[in-house]
Amino acid sequence: MCELLAFNFNQPVRPRFTFQNFINRSDRHPHGWGLSYYPDHTAQIIKEANLAMHSDMADYLTDYALAQSEIIMAHIRYGNVGGATHANTHPFSRTLWGKHWVFMHNGTLHDAQDVLRNNKFKPMGNTDSEMAFCYLLKRLQEERRVMRQNGQRGYPSFDFMESVLKDINVNGRFNVVFSDGEYMYVYRDENGYNGLSYLQRRAPFNVAHYEDMDWNVDLQLEKDPFVQGVIISSHPQTRDENWQELSPGRLHVFKKRGEDVLIGGVCKQL
Repeated sequence: MCELLAFNFNQPVRPRFTFQNFINRSDRHPHGWGLSYYPDHTAQIIKEANLAMHSDMADYLTDYALAQSEIIMAHIRYGNVGGATHANTHPFSRTLWGKHWVFMHNGTLHDAQDVLRNNKFKPMGNTDSEMAFCYLLKRLQEERRVMRQNGQRGYPSFDFMESVLKDINVNGRFNVVFSDGEYMYVYRDENGYNGLSYLQRRAPFNVAHYEDMDWNVDLQLEKDPFVQGVIISSHPQTRDENWQELSPGRLHVFKKRGEDVLIGGVCKQL
C-alpha cells in the first residue's frame, strides 16, 4: 500500500521534520516517492521511481529552503498496478481551467481501463491512479459544459465532485489527495481503507514526538506563532498531538488559507 502526506497552511511552510519522518517509512514503500508544492499558481513536482530513504534528492529536499508553500503534497509508493517507473510515480498533474491540478492516490481500483474510460485526458503511465485522475477531470469538464448550456456560471460544486469520487470508489480502494493550487481536496475510502487522519496545528505549539525518528522537536522554537493549518497523513506522524480520523466516503475540502477549514462539502462552489 502507498502512504499520503499533505499540508495546507495560511502561509508558506517547509515540510522538514514531518517529511523526513515520512520518508523514513519508505522501506515498506520501495517503488517511488514524490513531493509537490506551489511556488506560485503552478506546481513544482519532484519525484523518483526509487526508495525515498535512499534518495539524495529526497534527503536534500528536507532542508531545501525554497521547497515551501501553503499547499504541499507527498507520496511514497508500493505499486500494485504499473511498474516502478517515473511515469507511474505520484503525484500526477494536469491543467484544467487555467489551474495546475496535482493528484495522488492510495489503494487499488479494479478493471480501471474498462470502468474509467476517457477520451479527453490521457494517462502518461499505466496506473489505475492516473486513470482515476484523468476520469475525474473529464467528469468535471463535462459538468461545467452542461452548466454553461443551462445558463449557469461558475464551476461544478463540491457535492458533484464528491459524487464522482464515490462513483470511482465503488471499483476498489480509494484514498486521494489533490489540489488545484487554491483548495486542497481529500477523499477517504468509503470503507476506511488504510486510515486517513488530519491534524490542525496552531499556536500555542508543543513538543512534537515523531513516530519514525528518535526526534523530539519543540515547535514553539520552529514555528511563527501566526502560522496555522492542517496536516493530512495516512497514519499519524507524531505522538501526543490531536490527530483525528477523517470521515469515510466523504470529500473534505481545505481552503488554501489554513484558518478556513471546510469539511464534508460545506462550501458549494469551487
